[in-house]
Amino acid sequence: MLAALELRVVIPGHGEPFADVGAALARAFARTAAFEADSLRVARHALKAVLTFALLDQRRLPLCDMPAYVERIGIYRDFNARFFRLSPSELANRLVAELEKVHAARREDGWLVPA
Repeated sequence: MLAALELRVVIPGHGEPFADVGAALARAFARTAAFEADSLRVARHALKAVLTFALLDQRRLPLCDMPAYVERIGIYRDFNARFFRLSPSELANRLVAELEKVHAARREDGWLVPA
């Protein structure tokens, strides 16, 4: 819908306003195409989003319990069985590392906390 409009400036729900609408739309379309082409990418993104929301809700999660957590919570367990086939420890380590990489979470005194 936005691509059909003659926009000069976009004021997004978060982030800074921007004027290079064409480039922003091209990036958005490329990202959507990448998700459509790779179900593993979508699954990883979904699990990271769920974990981020859990961190925001609970304020912190003990790092030592993360493998048991991803084994106990259905979406992590089910997505792991369908898409990744990793041990709970491997899945937990990957999710934590990916959240750290994008500065969505950090380790603090044995806890995973939102950044």
